[in-house]
Amino acid sequence: MRNWQKLEDVKKFEIELSSHCNARCPLCIRQLLGTDKERPGFDKGHITFDQIKKIVSQLPDPRNVVFYFAGVGGDPLMNPQVVDIFRYCAERLKAVCLDTNGSLRAPKVWKDLGEISMKYPEAAVTFSIDGLEDTNHLYRIRTKWSKIMQSAKEYINAGGIAEWKFIVFKHNEHQIEEAKKLAYNLGFHNFIWEPSVRHYSPEEDTFIKTEGIGELVPEVPTVTKQKNVRYEAIKSAKAISCKVLKKKMMYITHDFKLLPCCYFHSWQVIDDYLKFIGKSEDARTYFVNFNNDLNQRSLETIMDDEFFNKIISDWNSCKPDVCANNCNQNEYWNKEKYNDEISSNKI
Repeated sequence: MRNWQKLEDVKKFEIELSSHCNARCPLCIRQLLGTDKERPGFDKGHITFDQIKKIVSQLPDPRNVVFYFAGVGGDPLMNPQVVDIFRYCAERLKAVCLDTNGSLRAPKVWKDLGEISMKYPEAAVTFSIDGLEDTNHLYRIRTKWSKIMQSAKEYINAGGIAEWKFIVFKHNEHQIEEAKKLAYNLGFHNFIWEPSVRHYSPEEDTFIKTEGIGELVPEVPTVTKQKNVRYEAIKSAKAISCKVLKKKMMYITHDFKLLPCCYFHSWQVIDDYLKFIGKSEDARTYFVNFNNDLNQRSLETIMDDEFFNKIISDWNSCKPDVCANNCNQNEYWNKEKYNDEISSNKI
């Protein structure tokens, strides 16, 4: 049986620094599907500075590892220790990046982050801004344009390395070039854009078939509120091509647990919600007897767990579903290559 990648092979950790968020994006895993209402029982918390130190101390060569602070349900800027964590990682790792909606925290926080980035250029912030003043808030509900612009200016003016990431929906695709010019004028170092895989209509405030169809956004199959196009992938899946193995990545949740990737985390969040409303059949057998708590076990020990060998073995029959849904090499892996290609546009 094949073994999972070893700790010394991992080049990048995606870390959910916080599961708190000021935004209410309707198709985020924290929300009731297609609404700005949070799932009942959604678990919220922060990774601590001491926990980050514990992870770094276990890395064979921190200078060869990147930390990407993002996750599935929160914004890393919600973490009260974000500045200290950013500085600590910038001093010790190959690179560190924060991915944020930019519409939170005081100007001093952004100034401090910018000064850290100026001193350590491989420390950067990605601002996820999906449009301009009249469109960004349509999906990124509760974010404020004036606050985003203030945050970006404070950070950039302090010397920070900034990237603008523009997720293309039908309602904002006409603004790519204008947003790119604004990014250049503000001093962003990079501007990337990619089509959305979340199909949302701000006019109908729902999850519908038409969103995502436009000049720049690829056409998608018909979906409804009850039926997510991504979860139809298992019907046509022929083989699994694991993204995290190809990219040499691992994932750490806000409650300090190690998982293969963000997709597995999303899977657990959904199942927790089903249990909360009394509809789950507890089908997530992959997690039975799997202790992935980094407070109790080391990175290396968890990565040697039979949990990972079971996943690899089941790929032969295109399971588990979470892998077939997201890493079907005949469909979604090729699509991601396309997204990577079009996202390489430079200012």
